[in-house]
Amino acid sequence: MNTQMQWAERELALEPAGAVAQGSIISQVLQLLRLRDEEQLGKLSVVSGSGILVILGRTEQLPWTDGLRYCAPAPEAPSLWLPTWLQPELALDLMQSACSRRARRTPLLLWHSPDLLLPLNQASSLSYAAIDWLSGVH
Repeated sequence: MNTQMQWAERELALEPAGAVAQGSIISQVLQLLRLRDEEQLGKLSVVSGSGILVILGRTEQLPWTDGLRYCAPAPEAPSLWLPTWLQPELALDLMQSACSRRARRTPLLLWHSPDLLLPLNQASSLSYAAIDWLSGVH
C-alpha cells in the first residue's frame, strides 16, 4: 500500500513568503544572509529542523540563490504553508485540519521532498548570533 502523499503542480505559483533550504544549500544561504546588515536581518525570521532551514519574510526580503525553494501559506488553508509551485491532491481544508490535529500547533509547513511537517509558530528573529548558531547546527 502506497501511503505517500500525491502532489500536483499549481496553475499559478503562490507569492513566496518563505525560502526553504535543504542539505548543502543551507551553508550557502547562511553565508548570503551574513552579508546583510542587522536591520535587513531583523525583517526575517527563521525556523530550523533536521536537514531543513526555513527563512520567513516578505518576498523581496528573502534570499534568492540556486537550489533554494520557496513556500507560502495556501490561500484556501492559510495555516498550512506549502511549496509555491505544488499542492497536495487532497482537499486543502481537510489537510490543514488533519495536520493541525497531528502537530497541535499552527502554522505548519507541509513539505514534499522529503515529506515533512514543520511547525512555524516558533520562528525566531534572524540575527548574526542566530546565523552563527545555525552554522554550527547545520
